[in-house]
Amino acid sequence: MALLACSSMWGSSFIVMKGLVGTLSPLAIAALRGLTAAAALAAFFLATGRSLRPRRADLLPAVVMGTLQSWLPNALTAFAISGLGAGLAAMMQSSGPLMTAILAHLVLPNEKLRGAQWVGVAVGFVGVATLIGPEALSGSAAAFWPAMAMLATAASYAIGNVWARTVRDVSAERLALGQQAFGGATACVLAILFDPAPGWAAAPSLWPQIATLGVAMSAVPVTLYMWLIQRAGPVKAVMTGYITPLVAATLATTLLGETLAARQLLGAAIILSGVFLVTRR
Repeated sequence: MALLACSSMWGSSFIVMKGLVGTLSPLAIAALRGLTAAAALAAFFLATGRSLRPRRADLLPAVVMGTLQSWLPNALTAFAISGLGAGLAAMMQSSGPLMTAILAHLVLPNEKLRGAQWVGVAVGFVGVATLIGPEALSGSAAAFWPAMAMLATAASYAIGNVWARTVRDVSAERLALGQQAFGGATACVLAILFDPAPGWAAAPSLWPQIATLGVAMSAVPVTLYMWLIQRAGPVKAVMTGYITPLVAATLATTLLGETLAARQLLGAAIILSGVFLVTRR
């Protein structure tokens, strides 16, 4: 149930972000998403009588996870959606489980790949090449840079997934709070430094979407996901990669009128086949 909930909320987030792209900059979206999620988690801590004071053990995870799984991938995803669309961007992020499996194999003794799982890795990356398409691989800037942004997003999440497994003395709730607080604050500073002032002007009128993105599509699923990583391991937790792109693509088609080429659907199917081979035990 936790996997399904995370996947559904994250898949829906691509649709909400698509509505914000063009009005707010990628850094502003990342800042508002992170700060709103942090505020929601802080309210939860206060409501349940927990201390908000960070412990020394909380600081490094907040910095690492706040970078790898908050401000950096959120900004990259917003940029990618502006060029690829919500459905295609989500499908490209489905390469994340493959990257996670490879990294976990290299650094985690209990997550070694064997036999058919290596075949799954190879199949998955054939799917990535198919999904990106020849126009991106040939260097067309319109497709190339958004595609590279989504691959960088998947890689960032993969590194964070594996690193989170090594964190032993911080609860899932504190991991999520530190991640969102540091990520939101960092993105806010960067947005103030590099975004023009008019880029923030529309933010007050967009609070319903921002609140939904920050609370229901960030604070809640991130906490559930940290819980899954700590208990089931990163390779099993990233099975959310099966459902998230399907939710996003379905909503993008039905609500936004986006269309996906046959090659893109084939690429996504190949990726998910590879993910299946990699994550099954």
